[in-house]
Amino acid sequence: MTTPEQVLADARRCMVEGDLKGAAKIYKRACKRWQKEPEFRIRYADVLERLGRHSHAYRQYKRVMRISPERLDACSGAAGCALACGWARDATRLFGRSIGLGMDIDIGTMGIARALCLRGRHHEAWEKASAQFIEGGRKSNDLHGFMTEIAPIVGLRVPDMDEFDIADLPTESDPVRRDPGIYSQSEDATFATGSLEEMAGIDEEALRTRSTSGVDELLGETAAGATPLGIDLSALGETPAATDPTVTSAVSENPPQPSESEIEPEASPSEEDDDPFADFPDLE
Repeated sequence: MTTPEQVLADARRCMVEGDLKGAAKIYKRACKRWQKEPEFRIRYADVLERLGRHSHAYRQYKRVMRISPERLDACSGAAGCALACGWARDATRLFGRSIGLGMDIDIGTMGIARALCLRGRHHEAWEKASAQFIEGGRKSNDLHGFMTEIAPIVGLRVPDMDEFDIADLPTESDPVRRDPGIYSQSEDATFATGSLEEMAGIDEEALRTRSTSGVDELLGETAAGATPLGIDLSALGETPAATDPTVTSAVSENPPQPSESEIEPEASPSEEDDDPFADFPDLE
């Protein structure tokens, strides 16, 4: 007994091989067998649309909309088929419904504008597309391309795009190679062709056989008191100069003592001042 998974696998194999008619036959049999399953009918309509049978695909999409009214793929597919068949009124209505179901508003607006063009209402289509283009920040390539198509018909200038905000930026940045330094003894440094070490002219053998570390070579003093970079660090090791003996002799070890005449005798407090009851009358 054929299972839905086997049907999908057979149809996928036919599409990979380019046999769209074979895939359409498989999906058609599946639609008759599982009539309440919208997935087979959606795929069947998609194959019919690829074969250029837009009217047949439109009917299949409409059947899916009756089974599952909330499916955006069915509504947008029906809108595209209606536009391809020249059914402008149905296309306008279906694109509007698709926007309500979650279609990108720029795509939906362009579909409605194209439907208006089918009815000869180019200026109205331009106004609708231009308004949405400006409201969206002048970033929609679809609306800009559509207005470029009909600009010679309406005789208007196409608004410029905001190319700064629509620049294609990489979603993931390249990994940053964190080289610990040319004097590192780890295996992070590479010496292949095109590497930073190779372009800098660093020899791997000479690098690996160095006896001193990079910090010692950069900051360590040589016999002449200078680093390999030519920085003289001899001044950092100087000791403070000895104190001039003439200056130290001028300073007396014992500071001068004040004379007795300059010392004021301290007044000793009287005993009465210490008596808190001195102001009380004598009761005897």
